Amino acid sequence: MALEGTSEAPHFDRAAFKVKRIYATLAPGGKSANLKLTPDEQAFKCMLAPEVFAPVPNAWGKQGWTTVTLAAATADDLRDALQLAWAHALPTKPKRPRARMRLLAGLIVLALLSAAAHAAEATISLGDAHVRYDDTRWRALPSADRVRFEPQGAIERKLDPVELHIADHTASCADLAAAAFGIGLYDLNAFVSAPWTIGSVTGEHFAVRTRCRNATPTGVVGCVKVAGRTYILQAVQAGCTGHNLFSGIDPLTEIAGGISFSSKKP
Repeated sequence: MALEGTSEAPHFDRAAFKVKRIYATLAPGGKSANLKLTPDEQAFKCMLAPEVFAPVPNAWGKQGWTTVTLAAATADDLRDALQLAWAHALPTKPKRPRARMRLLAGLIVLALLSAAAHAAEATISLGDAHVRYDDTRWRALPSADRVRFEPQGAIERKLDPVELHIADHTASCADLAAAAFGIGLYDLNAFVSAPWTIGSVTGEHFAVRTRCRNATPTGVVGCVKVAGRTYILQAVQAGCTGHNLFSGIDPLTEIAGGISFSSKKP
């Protein structure tokens, strides 16, 4: 990283880049980065390129911290956003030649793109479903009709295991979700459902809290029907342990983002 005045240091499980203040952090595996923008800048970026920019899904996001999906970002996307974030981290208004600023911004863009290109990636299949995942963050445990993804490393403290399995195709997604939640202490009276897309196929997403103290962990289930099969992606717990509620992250998001299907017919 070479934007003027920038230094790099560990920040929890991420790499942080700062001048007077931190303005960017890089996720383990190099698939995404978080940048400190103003709320107005964040809203504008997310409106222009929602596939690239998204608010960090917690209180930090409301302050302008924005996640950049590096694989979806162009060099211009990164350069412009990094210049904004870097400028906010300066102690005073900098006196710098514009050409030097562009050169240094280019170096940081190349570093992030290089990190994204070298992110560890593995693939595993189940029926018509093919899952790309970061094997530095997840360990895949396959069996005949399911694959269990167990978090490892730093994310083990933040995310719960996720399971993808093939279910009864004649049952509705709502009934299958209720059956999945049936293993735990979930309050099915607080059952929340919404449309959801996995691998360009529209399905349903279900979430419910437990009757445990502080209503944690939250259980989440995704369901899609593809090529005569029903696929269930779930993160549910039998007891009152788990991280879903307080991590600020839907545990299905990362695995679901890597799923594609050989056929997209119902």
